[in-house]
Amino acid sequence: MDLILVSGVAGSGVSTVAAGLAHGMREKGFSTAEFDSAVRPPLGASSVWSDATSTFGVWLKTLGAAGLAPEELNGLPGLNDLVMGAMVASTLSDPNVDAVIWDLGSFREAGRTLQVLDSVPMLLDRLLTGSVADKLSAPDPAASVSAWYRLVTHLARAREVINRSRSVVVGRSSDTAALLAGMGILRLYGSTPATVIVNRVSKANKTKGSTDSDTALGLPVFRIRERTKADPLPAWTASRVDSTVDLLDQLPPISTPAWTIAKRGNGFRLTLALRPGAKVQVGRRGDWLLLVCDGYARHFELPPVLKRCLLEGGGMRAGDLILGFVPNPRVWREQP
Repeated sequence: MDLILVSGVAGSGVSTVAAGLAHGMREKGFSTAEFDSAVRPPLGASSVWSDATSTFGVWLKTLGAAGLAPEELNGLPGLNDLVMGAMVASTLSDPNVDAVIWDLGSFREAGRTLQVLDSVPMLLDRLLTGSVADKLSAPDPAASVSAWYRLVTHLARAREVINRSRSVVVGRSSDTAALLAGMGILRLYGSTPATVIVNRVSKANKTKGSTDSDTALGLPVFRIRERTKADPLPAWTASRVDSTVDLLDQLPPISTPAWTIAKRGNGFRLTLALRPGAKVQVGRRGDWLLLVCDGYARHFELPPVLKRCLLEGGGMRAGDLILGFVPNPRVWREQP
C-alpha cells in the first residue's frame, strides 16, 4: 500500500497532476483512492467525527454549556485537516486499495495540514495526562477520556502513515527556489520527496512528458508540456493524463529514514535532511525535540538512546540539520 502526497507551488497545476497520477495508476491496473484537502470532509465520514463530538460535547457540559450539535464543529480551525488525516489513515488499511493519492494543495496548505496532524496528538495526550483531565466531572468523565484516547489514536496513526509516504512536488521551470523550500517542509514532516513534475513546459523544449535529472533539485524531474493554440483541449488533457501513466514506476523507493543516528566519540549525532538554506530553530522539552523550519514546527519524540542524553548543540550543514548529543551522567548507566 502506497501513500503519495502531491503538493507544489500555488497555481502550478497540483490538483490536475494529482488527478492525472491517479488516472494513470488505474490505467495500469491499480486500485486507487483520492483525497483532496480543499474539500471539506462530510459529517459522519470518519469515526473521528463521532469521537470529536462526544469529546467536545462532554467537555462543554462540564463547563455548564448546552449540548453541541456535530454541525457546530464544522467551523473549528484545523478540524477538517484532522478528519481528512484520519480518513486517509483508515483508507490505507483497506486491502482493496493499492495506493492513496492525497492532494495537499500548495506547499503553504500542505504545511498547515501536516503541522496540525503532527502537533495535535501530542497536545491532546498532554491534556489527557495533565491536570485538565482531572477536572472533568459531569456527566461522564470516563466516557470523555475514552473519546479523547480514540481521537488521539486516529491522529497518531495518520501521522505515522505520513512518515512512510512519498511526495510528488509540482512547479514550473522558474520555481526552483520555491520547490526546494517546499521539499524542506515535506521532509520536516517525514514525507520523502521522490519526483518533481515541472508543469507547463514550452512545446519547443519538450514535445511530451519526459523524464530527466536536475542537479539543482536533486531529484528526477518529469516535464509536462504546455498547451498551445494548435492543441485541441480534449487531446491536450489526455496527453497530460497519459504523461503520468508510468510515473509510479519511476518513483524511487524510500531508502533512508526521516533521520539517522550515528555514534560519534563519546556521544551521538542525529541527522535530519531538510533543505539548503533552511532557517531552523531547535528546542527540547523532556523527551521531545521541537524543531521549527522556515516557520513550520514539528515535535519529534526522541529515540530511547537520546532520551538519556543532553543536547550539546549543532546546526545546518548543506541541507542537513545535524545535532550532537552526549550522555547525561545523571541517568546514563556506566558500562561495566
